[in-house]
Amino acid sequence: EDLLVNRDDISPTCVILTGLLIPTGVTLIVGGGYHGKSTLLRAIATGIHDKVPGDGREFCVTVSDAVSVRAEDGRSISGCNISAFISNLPLLNGISSGPPSDGENFQLNGSVILKKPDEAPDEVTRYFKTREASGSTSQASNVVEAIESGASCMLIDEDVSAANFMARDGRTRALVMDESITPLLYRVNGMYDSLKISTIVVVGGVGDWLDVPDQVLLLDRYVISDATTKARSISAQFSYG
Repeated sequence: EDLLVNRDDISPTCVILTGLLIPTGVTLIVGGGYHGKSTLLRAIATGIHDKVPGDGREFCVTVSDAVSVRAEDGRSISGCNISAFISNLPLLNGISSGPPSDGENFQLNGSVILKKPDEAPDEVTRYFKTREASGSTSQASNVVEAIESGASCMLIDEDVSAANFMARDGRTRALVMDESITPLLYRVNGMYDSLKISTIVVVGGVGDWLDVPDQVLLLDRYVISDATTKARSISAQFSYG
């Protein structure tokens, strides 16, 4: 009835489906442990592919340019601009910056190549290179690469993400003042507003995420319900300032 369709006029080959529709924007999937959050996200991720009959996920359909993003400790990175998430990094061996040496560049600490010494803090992350990335820098690079590849939706699971890249609570911010990482929590709304890139995030233990979503899906014993209104109420109760 809600579809406003006269079923008598529908072709025999047409299938009418009822179920979950996730709109664009920032969506949280929340719930207790072993209640199906990651399973649902994996089903959404496989929605970019066609399924064989009997697979069980035939009608799970996702935009074709959705990308799963996670931390990949130890991956190599070459020339990726992660300055939106990482800035003012300490200069360490194994991290380099800037384009290949052209005679005007110089070498610092045995591995960092820069145009000018005073560009060091910014240039390192604008042209980031490393042979062995950390969890946060690898996930930042994966997000940037997804944006550059034209993804319209990112699928992120807290379980396989770098904790410090996802969020920082107030106590940590008070203790650690000089932080190089701007967490994804503070970027997801801007990514949608400016680039129209949606984000679906599985969250199980960091309540700060309740401040940013457009919709919240609660999984309880594998049953999905809309918890957006309750999440906004909780966010308002625990917000400061």
